[in-house]
Amino acid sequence: MTVNHATRKLVRERAKFLCEYCHSSEEASAAQFAIDHILPQSLGGSDNPDNLALACQRCNGYRYNFTTGIDPQTQEVVPLFHPRTQKWLDHFIWSADGLRIIGITPTGRATCHRLDLNDERHNEGSIVKARRLWVRGGWHPPEEDRTIGLIFDYLSRHTSRHLLRSLATKLKTFSRIIVRRRHYYSLA
Repeated sequence: MTVNHATRKLVRERAKFLCEYCHSSEEASAAQFAIDHILPQSLGGSDNPDNLALACQRCNGYRYNFTTGIDPQTQEVVPLFHPRTQKWLDHFIWSADGLRIIGITPTGRATCHRLDLNDERHNEGSIVKARRLWVRGGWHPPEEDRTIGLIFDYLSRHTSRHLLRSLATKLKTFSRIIVRRRHYYSLA
């Protein structure tokens, strides 16, 4: 079944025209992004907006009909990131240079691995090369992703893993407050 125009528009606007997996901008892409069925139609997924996500062509292709992946750290099979029920910043951060997505939870790591979000196994790293250009142009990473990534990267070099995990949750909350306040003041 084909997703109707109104639903496609809703999905694209809800995602702020970003791939909901790798946070690439649709505007920087040569092709319009795909409407991804989070629970694939082949596994009984519907066209309900709660089952749809905006996905760049590469993420949509690598995700295929997979709903689970292997966490490379624990070797456990875990669910892939679910854009409707989970927050991106709870599972991923950007490297300090904005070129690589780092999974910070089992779900984040499994999604990075399954979707090859940094082209470590495909395309000779072309997504990292594209991100480098986007960073130079000031288009990447998305604004709300930037603050938490820089803070987390600094702390990861200067803090123990145990302390880092406890700080990560606090930093995510702090980053959301900063983003909300920036939005509030820009409206004032």
